[in-house]
Amino acid sequence: HNGFFYILSFSLSNENLIIEDAIPNLPNQKELPKANFHFDHLLNGRLKISEDAALLKESGLKIQFSNHKSITQENYLQAEDFNKQNQAIKISAYFTGYLKTVISWNP
Repeated sequence: HNGFFYILSFSLSNENLIIEDAIPNLPNQKELPKANFHFDHLLNGRLKISEDAALLKESGLKIQFSNHKSITQENYLQAEDFNKQNQAIKISAYFTGYLKTVISWNP
């Protein structure tokens, strides 16, 4: 769409999930593409963000980003049921052309 290709690939092992986002011919635009990760409202206050990763406290779950420009944390309204929404957290990784995301966990 819009004159460019988007390639998304997944690789799963016992230790991690690797997600690769690629836009090989990304046109110049005002906003960078981003990968969004929405978390359940029950995890509020348990997410720690650094310059290249998000860590879910006490669980061993880590989301590591490579080749990103920035990571932001924002609030969003999570729909739980009909007419019921909860304030929750999402993280966005902004990138140009290629982003590698490794989600790892401790069994």
